[in-house]
Amino acid sequence: MLKILINGQDRIIQCDDYYVRQLSSGLDEVIFNVSIYDPLYPYITEEAKITDIDGQTYLVKQIDAGKIDAKVIAQLDLNDWKAIMHIAWGNGIKTVGQTVEMVKPSGWTVVDNFGLAFRRTVNGNMNSYEVCVECCDVFGVYIRWNNATKVVTITDKALAAPVGAFVTRELNMTELNYKGKSNDIVTRLYAYGVDDLSFASINGGKPYVENHTYTDAVICAYWKDERYKYAETLLAAAQEKLAAMAVPIRSYSCSVVDLKAADPEKYAFLDFSMFTTATLIDDIKGFSMDYQVVERHTYPYYPEKNEVIFDSSPQRITRELTNAKEILSQKTDQEQVQTQVDRATGVLQTGKSGYVVIGRNSDGYANEIYFLDRPSLDDAVKVLRINQAGIGFSSSGVAGPYYQSWTLDGHFALGGVNNAYGDFEILDTNGNTLFEIDKDGFKAFDSARHILTLLNHTGLYLKDTNGGTVAELTANGLNIYKGTISGVTIDISRGNDIGLYCDGTQFQFGDFEVNDAYGRQILESTDEMTGMSGEPDEYGGYFLWAGWRSDTDFSFAVEDHGGGGDDITIVNGTLLVNGVDVGAKLADLQSQIDAIDDGGGGEEGGDTPTDPATSGEEGSGNSSGERQLDDDIHG
Repeated sequence: MLKILINGQDRIIQCDDYYVRQLSSGLDEVIFNVSIYDPLYPYITEEAKITDIDGQTYLVKQIDAGKIDAKVIAQLDLNDWKAIMHIAWGNGIKTVGQTVEMVKPSGWTVVDNFGLAFRRTVNGNMNSYEVCVECCDVFGVYIRWNNATKVVTITDKALAAPVGAFVTRELNMTELNYKGKSNDIVTRLYAYGVDDLSFASINGGKPYVENHTYTDAVICAYWKDERYKYAETLLAAAQEKLAAMAVPIRSYSCSVVDLKAADPEKYAFLDFSMFTTATLIDDIKGFSMDYQVVERHTYPYYPEKNEVIFDSSPQRITRELTNAKEILSQKTDQEQVQTQVDRATGVLQTGKSGYVVIGRNSDGYANEIYFLDRPSLDDAVKVLRINQAGIGFSSSGVAGPYYQSWTLDGHFALGGVNNAYGDFEILDTNGNTLFEIDKDGFKAFDSARHILTLLNHTGLYLKDTNGGTVAELTANGLNIYKGTISGVTIDISRGNDIGLYCDGTQFQFGDFEVNDAYGRQILESTDEMTGMSGEPDEYGGYFLWAGWRSDTDFSFAVEDHGGGGDDITIVNGTLLVNGVDVGAKLADLQSQIDAIDDGGGGEEGGDTPTDPATSGEEGSGNSSGERQLDDDIHG
C-alpha cells in the first residue's frame, strides 16, 4: 500500500492498483488514481511525501483531477542530492565512482558496477544531483537511487550479455508494439579533428570508415570534432560512432506477464530487471534480437499487469557537439597523456637559444656538459648538468641546489624550487592511482582513491576510508586507535624488561604508572607489585596494592601513609594488621577463653562471679584477653 505523510504520521492511501514507473534516468515515479471524495485527497498536494511498499519516498509532482478521481504522479525524492551546491567545482579527472563519491550526501553508499576505470573531467556550478546527470553523459552510464537504503548504483549503458530471459508471444508476451527508424542511418563516415586532422595516413589512405553490418548501401556523412588532435584517437572514435549510426534505431514496448513473480523457482531465468539484456523473438518479422530493458512499469499487487519497454539503442547519437562544457569534460586519458607530451615538446623546442659549456678536469679532459640560459657558468641561472655521476636540473645556478636529479647510484628526485616537492602518480592498468607523492608525503590508495597509507617526515599513518587514523607510528611510539589484531604475537621489549607482550593465550606488561591531571600517582605496576594510591589531601592517604613479596608469597594490602589508620595486609590468605597475624591472635585468644571456661572461673574464684564495681572492670573475666589483642595489633 501507499502511504502519505500527514503531520508527521503515515496514513494509508486506499489504492493498490498503482504502479512504479522505473526510468533509465533514475527519477522513478509512482502513479496512482484516487477518488476526490477520499478523506486523504485534500492532503495530496504538490510536494506531499508518498511512501511505497519498498519504503522509498516520492514527492507529488503532478495532479490531474476530474469529476470523480484524480491521477497523481509522484517522483523519487532526491532532495538530499539537490540540497548541496558546488560552485566552480571540478572532480580533477576521476573515475565515475570517485566522482559520485565526492558529491554524495552524508549516509549514502556508492555501488559502482560500471566495470571500467577510465577517468574523465567533470566541472561546473552544479548540485550533487546535477553532477550525477553530467556523469551519465560524460561516462556513458546509468545512475539509480534508492532513498530507502540510501544506495546509489552506477551501471554501464552498453548492452550487457543476455541473462537468458526471452520474450515470445507463446510464453509471456501479451502485447507487442514495434517502432523502427532508419532516417539517419549512415554506413560511411568521413571524420576530421582539429585543424582538419584526418586519419587517412593510418587507414590505407581513406579519410573515412565504413560499416555495412545492416546494409551494403553506401550512405555518407561528415563528422568533425576538434577535441581530437591525434589520428589514432580520431579513428577509434569514428569507428565507435559509426557502429551505432550504421543500424536502424529500433525499439519495442510490450506487455509481459511476470512469470518470475508468479513462480520464482520455475521462471527464475526470466529476469526483466532494469538494464538487463533479454532476447526478444518476433515470430512475425522472423528475427530475434537482444534488447536492453530501459523502462519498467511494476504493479506490486498485480504482477500480471507489469509492462517492460526494450530499446536496442539506449545510447543516442549526437550529431554535433556544441556544448562547450561537454567538449571540455570528455577528454580521454590518452589525450591527457598526449597533452603532457605536447607540453614537454613545446618546452624543449624553445630551448634552441641556450648555451653549451664543456666542463674539464684538472688534466684538461672534458668530463661534463652544462646547458645554460646564459653564456658563462658564473652568470647562468637555469642549468642542465650532465656528468658521470648523473643528470641534474637547477634554477639557482651551477652551485644548485639540483632539486630535479637522477644520479647513477640509483637516486631519483623530483622537486620544485619553492617547496622542494614534486608531484607524481603511479597508476594501475585500469587507470586507478596506486601511489602518489606530493607535498603531504607518500600516499597509497584503494580503487576508490581513499588514502590507506600516508608516510611523511612526521611518521607512518594507516587510514580508514573516511579519512580517520587507524594506527600511527611516530617518534613518540606506536598508537593503535581501532581495529582487530588476530593470529599474531606482539612483543614490545624495553631492555631486559617486558614492555608489552600479547599473543593468543596471554597478555603481559612491564613497569608502568598512571598519574592524574595534577601529576599525582594513582596507579603503578612494577615487577614486585601493582598498586593504586589516592591522595585526598596534602598529608597523604591510603595506598592499595597487590604483588609478590617473594617467589612464593603473594600479598594484598591497604596501607596508611601517615593518616593514623591501620596497615592491613593479606599474604597467601593470612590477614595481617600492622604486621600482626590476626588469625593467630584470635586463635590464641580463643584458647585463653576456653581455658577460663574449663577451669570454672579459676582456682581461687570458683564459680563466684566477679563484681565489676569492686573489680574495676567492665564485663566478664576474659576482658584482659581482648585488651591484650588490641595491644598486640596497635603496639
